[in-house]
Amino acid sequence: DFMAGIRDLTKEVVSFAIKQGDTGIKDANTVGLCPLCKSPVREYDKAYYCANKECGFRNIRKAQKGFHPTLFPDDMRVLLEEGKADTEKGTYTLIDTPPYIAFDRAPRPVPNYEALRDLIEDYGLSPVDKVLEGGGLWFQGEREDELLLDFISDCKEIGCLFDYSDDSKALKHKSGWYHRVDQDYKQAYANVFHAQEKDQANKSTTTESKPEPDHEAADPVIELVKKSGFEYADKRGIGGSLWIIAGADEGKELINQCRALGMKFAFSAKGGKTSKKRPAWYSLKAK
Repeated sequence: DFMAGIRDLTKEVVSFAIKQGDTGIKDANTVGLCPLCKSPVREYDKAYYCANKECGFRNIRKAQKGFHPTLFPDDMRVLLEEGKADTEKGTYTLIDTPPYIAFDRAPRPVPNYEALRDLIEDYGLSPVDKVLEGGGLWFQGEREDELLLDFISDCKEIGCLFDYSDDSKALKHKSGWYHRVDQDYKQAYANVFHAQEKDQANKSTTTESKPEPDHEAADPVIELVKKSGFEYADKRGIGGSLWIIAGADEGKELINQCRALGMKFAFSAKGGKTSKKRPAWYSLKAK
């Protein structure tokens, strides 16, 4: 019958279009064209799939343990368009054989865990620490959380890199960012994050007899800062840093004077919680 013939023809046309990856509808999750068959490659929760079911470029995992870290959509778009994508984690390259993506990991920078501890405090964050249990240092939040993105950007400047997970056991199956501590740096991490707990326990036994140290008393650095007229916040009394609210150029002369007195500083363009997100310089702990 005529209508049955129309239905059969429609099914054939739709089936052919799907196989070719051309449905005539733009997919919001499309990240580029398949390098094998030129069909759309689409993003799903944990993987990328070629729309052509007969193509081999399917189930490309966003992260593969022991192979590559999370391959974010923006990086996947560059990879599919140019055949190569350079990221802070390393370089992704398209290859002709499964798994079709090669990854060359970049050398990891040396992390400054004392500066990381200060940043966590300045941002007012409460991490979940699973490092000594073989896990990572976790911060709960969405991928686009502005506060966490600012924090992670600052962490990159001190050698502490982060990855994102949609589902973390450490966070009771919630999403969040985590820092993985390499084996070579676990002792350095423990010396900062877990020795501090021991120090606090020791301090608690002598709190009554020891007055709180006054870092501003007869402090030549503080005197310099006061004379400069720049706003500042001294958090050293609670294990933090001395923050000077000044731009990179306008504060350079003062910072050089402070360095001559033995106090080193680092600059954060986005500032921190203490500086209310304004550009600022913060003191580094003496090694």
